[in-house]
Amino acid sequence: MFLFVAFLGLSLSPAVVLAGPVADSSYVAAVYEHNVILNPNPHVPLSRPEALQHMQKNLDIYEEQAARAAQQGVQILVFPEDGIYGFNFTRSSISGYLETVPDPQQESWNPCTEPDTHNNTEVLQRLSCMARRHNLYLVANMADLQPCPLRTDPSSSCPPDGRWQFNTNVVFRGVDLGILEPSAPVSAPSSSCVKCSRSLLPHRSDGLLVARYHKQNLYWPEVAFDSPPQPEIITFDTPFAGRFGTMICFDILFHEPTITLVEQGVRQFIYPTAWVNMLPLMDSVQFQRAFSLGANVSLLAANLHHDQRKMTGSGIYSPLSATYHHAQRGDPEEGRLLVARVPVLDPLWLNQSVASEEGVVREDSTSSTATDSEACQQESCSTTPPSDSVSSVPPSSTTFISSMMYDPYTFVLLNQTEGEVKVCNGTFCCSLQYHRSPQSSSEELYALGVFAGTHTVFGRFALQVCALVRCAGSDNASCGQEVEEAETKMDFLLEATFGTKYVYPSVLASKLVLEQPEHLETSATGRVSMKHSNMTGGLVTAALSGRMYHLDSQVSSSPPPFGPLTAQVRCCNTTLVSLWEDTMFLRVVFFVSLCLTSAVVRTDPADSSYVAAVYEHNVILNPEPRVPLSRPAALRHLQRNLDVYEEQAGRAAQQGVQILVFPEDGLQGFNFTRSSISGYLETIPDPQQESWNPCTEPDTHNNTEVLQRLSCMARRHNLYLVANMADLQPCPLRTDPSSSCPPDGRWQFNTNVVFRSDGLLVARYHKYNLYFEDAFDTPPKPEIITFDTPFAGRFGLITCFDILFHEPTVTLVKQGVRQLIYPTAWMNQLPLLDTIQFQRAFSLGANITLLAANIRNDRLIMTGSGIYSPLSATYHHAQRGDPEEGRLLVARVPVLDPLWLNQSVASEEGVVREDSTSSTATDSEYCHKDSCTDSPPSSTTFISSMMYDPFTFVLLNQTEGEVKVCNGTFCCSLQYHRSPQSSSEELYALGVFAGTHTVNGRFALQVCALVRCAGSDNASCGQEVEEAETKMDFLLEATFGTKYVYSSVLASKLVLEQPEHLETSATGRVSMKHSNMTGGLVTAALYGRMHHLDSQ
Repeated sequence: MFLFVAFLGLSLSPAVVLAGPVADSSYVAAVYEHNVILNPNPHVPLSRPEALQHMQKNLDIYEEQAARAAQQGVQILVFPEDGIYGFNFTRSSISGYLETVPDPQQESWNPCTEPDTHNNTEVLQRLSCMARRHNLYLVANMADLQPCPLRTDPSSSCPPDGRWQFNTNVVFRGVDLGILEPSAPVSAPSSSCVKCSRSLLPHRSDGLLVARYHKQNLYWPEVAFDSPPQPEIITFDTPFAGRFGTMICFDILFHEPTITLVEQGVRQFIYPTAWVNMLPLMDSVQFQRAFSLGANVSLLAANLHHDQRKMTGSGIYSPLSATYHHAQRGDPEEGRLLVARVPVLDPLWLNQSVASEEGVVREDSTSSTATDSEACQQESCSTTPPSDSVSSVPPSSTTFISSMMYDPYTFVLLNQTEGEVKVCNGTFCCSLQYHRSPQSSSEELYALGVFAGTHTVFGRFALQVCALVRCAGSDNASCGQEVEEAETKMDFLLEATFGTKYVYPSVLASKLVLEQPEHLETSATGRVSMKHSNMTGGLVTAALSGRMYHLDSQVSSSPPPFGPLTAQVRCCNTTLVSLWEDTMFLRVVFFVSLCLTSAVVRTDPADSSYVAAVYEHNVILNPEPRVPLSRPAALRHLQRNLDVYEEQAGRAAQQGVQILVFPEDGLQGFNFTRSSISGYLETIPDPQQESWNPCTEPDTHNNTEVLQRLSCMARRHNLYLVANMADLQPCPLRTDPSSSCPPDGRWQFNTNVVFRSDGLLVARYHKYNLYFEDAFDTPPKPEIITFDTPFAGRFGLITCFDILFHEPTVTLVKQGVRQLIYPTAWMNQLPLLDTIQFQRAFSLGANITLLAANIRNDRLIMTGSGIYSPLSATYHHAQRGDPEEGRLLVARVPVLDPLWLNQSVASEEGVVREDSTSSTATDSEYCHKDSCTDSPPSSTTFISSMMYDPFTFVLLNQTEGEVKVCNGTFCCSLQYHRSPQSSSEELYALGVFAGTHTVNGRFALQVCALVRCAGSDNASCGQEVEEAETKMDFLLEATFGTKYVYSSVLASKLVLEQPEHLETSATGRVSMKHSNMTGGLVTAALYGRMHHLDSQ
């Protein structure tokens, strides 16, 4: 089914039309793109009557569109996924919308004529009657409730609540084959039909439920639903077109059920979807059309229309034609009915092995077909067989890496009016011959990109892709970004030899108009060619997307870091940042026999020191955070966490603690909506405008029970106390009267509060850099908040995601703040973003003290807190299998506040001095020169994704040696020596990245990282690893274009090691030397943050 030859002069119609002439074997289909009427509070459970009232509003629209379709002779009508109720429900809040859908394979039931057979089936009844009334097959998507165990799979384990909830397609028959009355006129099948005894009979609808399909591949927001225990391969037969298969949305990207259906000979697909568009490769109509062409199937695709979520794009596709709709910006947000006549493709219905129309794939079609493109004056752009090479030109040398669809593509620019280029990713190469039209825009930049590897964001699957794209701007970094319009028309021939037969071709023109490729060809060797010319619009994207289903089983089954759980939790995990300035940055510093303690300890007191504590809290969560609670109910929840705080404050006081820090979200938890958090809000006065002690003056402000208890806690235990809570402020703000108000007329902030040891409220900080925090607002201006103590001078306040950005963190450090309080709710992600790894690196690089308190939540991979100074680290990181409980850390910390110490900077040995810029020779046995940077770059490099960025790697294949790897002009050098006891099976690589991180945040980086690879192949380099046996002495160096560089060494089982030697020269060269490791090496990194490039 996946071979194709020559499509010429075919129809693509972006309108509601009947496409092409009526064929002997055809039927009339319709899809409806629905502007769904949403539940404004989907996380709040509704009663069954209330849910029915909501669903009836959408069903009224379905009824209207079914009537319109019937008037046009439609025989099958498809409605979209989530079209009856919407989306964003929780497992409990969708309960009022659930109906139990019987299995048509086990029970014959017509809901319209037999409504009393099953209870609570009002939606099924209405859909059934709709199909019956309008004399058509009808496909809709709804929520199905099934008891445990399943009748279809009695051995399957049950979900924790003892019931199954499925995202479900239902199909109602539009033909009762035993009734002979006349019906709406449609063309009869040809006389060659082998089923004429039944299918040529006149017909009318009967409403029988004929198919039920439970979605297999759920996308991360679908927390209301379960995946079925086993994939369901569901088909249904019709008298007018034979067999159809059914799937839903994300299913289209996976082998089950989609490819299984195709491999079983299903050539006609029903496809309800709720697809969010993503250019340049995954726009809805773009991929719908590509799948139809590549799989050689008909696809009836019905999408939702929702502008805010970028949902639009539906169509009726066959290999010969496409009738589709894609809303443009500014179009009315309304539904659209598409109707088209479609050729029958079911081979059994047609009594042949495959369809025989011109242009439809034949199983034996493997020969080459000559092209007439002026851009290619030979049969193809490949050399003559027997070679499988797809181009006679060598791969381009001037390539660059840029992220596209979160994958690291290797690109080459198209700098000429016409020409031939070739670009490779490993052994997979893409070739292009192209000719720009004379009317092309000279300002538009184009590039050819290639990717061969595993996609890892919001799903994990193996790919081989060639893509010709218009870049969003005039620089290389813009290649791969979203573009909707273009002026440049181009003739081209795009080719590659794929390692899979599942290749999907697409050509997308300006304003999201599809163009039908002029010529498509696949050879027996796997070479795929796509030729196109005479474009009607400017070229946005032309792509050959290969799906390597056979490699999916080799992909790690662990959920992606930004998958179902982390996408809903706000903080914090994108890419590390070090944020500090001028005098605060590392110049020359030796760390010899310094203290890193992974336990609760007290260090020996110093002349200028204080005792600090942080508490890693196993927060007691609200099980339904999206459901609003009354103030009394919210207080009862808050008091349970405050009881734990009280206990830990007592323990801290017994150890002489002077300042105690609790984590972000520690009182209420997370995943609230703007409305559901209302019961937890308190209005916190600004200590800069009002002096208030909540403990001794409780009646000054109403509804401040949490503030009062925290204040009394600090007062009772005689310590400074820092906590994080939710703040409600009226509009306009007293501190910023000119600021605009949120739509609901009030401000809600994620807030740190600080209480003096007598209970006085001394500081209030509103978090500036939010991360998926629907409940909170970003303050109109960044707040630079500090407070003074009598035992250590000045401290600054930041919260979680703030640590990645210039405001407020860099500004605080630039202002001389050397001691930072850091409540966080951080999710770990190796190899560069483990909590303690970054906290330690931040303290070292910024030359500051960091008091970091994290949440403990195993399900969300949250753990890792510590008390860090440039000279020591006391930290805790839970291991797998550890009890899920809180942990109090206590340590004596040197005072670093320069004003408190009456000096410009701290003068202890090992702390950075402003004038320390000279180089210091090393004594390493494996490096006998001042630096390791004069060696040439390694030639055997490869690209692999790490932290969602395209790193260039070189393997460490020897016991000892020297390597150098570059990304553009930024190069990393390494001298290394493995210990004799090292594991020979462990693979290591040196990686470099210089560019813009683009996943869940955009910021510019320069990074050198020595990592243990997760497996024995190159693709595993950059994946998560927690353990290692190989100990290594090394010297890692690079010359950075920024002064914001931090360093880290992480050993096996997430143990920190203190670098033996760190040095920064006046030219920006940073060196990190380490030896005599106590554990196997997981990661060693130098991480540079290019703040000055963020605005670009």
